[in-house]
Amino acid sequence: MEFLLKHKDKIVSFGLLPTIITLIGLHFFPTTEMLGVGLVISITALLYDIFHLKGLNFFLLQGTIGIGLCFFLRVFYGYQYVPLNGITPALEFMLLIFASIHVIAPDIYFFLLKKLRLTSRFSYILEARTIFALSAIHLIILQIMISRHAPLSENWRFFMGNVIPVSILLLSDKIDLK
Repeated sequence: MEFLLKHKDKIVSFGLLPTIITLIGLHFFPTTEMLGVGLVISITALLYDIFHLKGLNFFLLQGTIGIGLCFFLRVFYGYQYVPLNGITPALEFMLLIFASIHVIAPDIYFFLLKKLRLTSRFSYILEARTIFALSAIHLIILQIMISRHAPLSENWRFFMGNVIPVSILLLSDKIDLK
């Protein structure tokens, strides 16, 4: 706990952890229930970050919004907007959108921090660029494969749709302990 408090502005994994837990849990538990659990974990971590650490982790905020949106779409609309086996790409797409906004206009994040009277000495721009670039490439390749109706084995489909998004988040995770 002392380590977390000492390096609270530098630990990106704290923000990505609820999203990674949710993405991995989606393969072992029913999707709607796991999204609900992921949302509770994300909101708890977000409240802890705001009230105890007096900061706002950008990735925690975007993950909470993405998981919450997928959860509420699934609860109220079923499979209409988020199809079966589409949660992981949908979450990745939402993270891509938030990362692109943060890369293009990082002032929005700092404005939000200022309005909430929170602090952050770390901008997360490098990590947002990593997520933006890798997720964009992955989603484009996935869309090309789907549109061409490329016959994929079950293992390859699982790897493309589930392993790569989690790997992208793990690759963008950075702990700067300087």
